[in-house]
Amino acid sequence: MNSPIAEAVETRSSNACPACSHPLDGHDTLGNRYCTATISSHLDRGCICPREVRTGKPDAKR
Repeated sequence: MNSPIAEAVETRSSNACPACSHPLDGHDTLGNRYCTATISSHLDRGCICPREVRTGKPDAKR
């Protein structure tokens, strides 16, 4: 059985997550679970991807 993300991605031509539109390979375990739940529950909620994945730039050192 495929996860909702895997099924949704199979119909897309890019590597974008169907829940948050960020690259799937940028997701960690928590991000995968969060986006899978978002898709399977048909939720409209924010993203939990780290800033680096969202912007394509590393977080600034503090």
